Amino acid sequence: MPKKNPKKKFSVSPHGLLPFPKRYRWRIILVIILVLIAAFFVVRQVQIVQERNDYRKAEVVLERLYGEIESKIGKADKVERKRSCSYSSAKFSKGILRCSVSISSSRSIDHVDKSSLLANQIIDILKQDTKIRVSYYEYDKAINFSKKDDYSRIGESSRDYEIIGNSRRCYVGFEYMDLGKTKQLERAITDSPGGKLSTTISCGGGAKTEHFPVRQ
Repeated sequence: MPKKNPKKKFSVSPHGLLPFPKRYRWRIILVIILVLIAAFFVVRQVQIVQERNDYRKAEVVLERLYGEIESKIGKADKVERKRSCSYSSAKFSKGILRCSVSISSSRSIDHVDKSSLLANQIIDILKQDTKIRVSYYEYDKAINFSKKDDYSRIGESSRDYEIIGNSRRCYVGFEYMDLGKTKQLERAITDSPGGKLSTTISCGGGAKTEHFPVRQ
């Protein structure tokens, strides 16, 4: 009767999991460590380049959006463009790095209702842009600064949106300041209250490196 072949048992090499002579083993481990370190820096550099491209694309979109806003509702009294980075406060380190690009503008307004109208027109401009997607839950919320507290001189509102294909988070923010109430608080007399509408379109987010000057 033929003998059955015994099943071969799994056994670990006497050299361990690395089947190399002992004198080469540490060299192999060192090479693996160096490859992993190199891979980490390559991936980080790719992420930095992607971030930089996202900010450049965001700036192009913001300039185009502002051009559309200006052509439809008129030129602003003051325009300011910013490119900056900042660190969150941390006890023993700089904290989380964030960068942003923005265009801010301000317009003199003769009535609070007009400021609400202009703000909603700007939202409509964003909605109509094919490369912009306004957060869906924001669509039906009309801005109305006249509903702010009668004793408050400032009304604020904002809407989130995203640039399709861009990882940066974006928003458009509005601030209406009742100049009449400001003067009353300063005990000055005025016959023409009026106000000022400030608008900011901005994109930003966490960053791997300081793409722009750091704001203190």
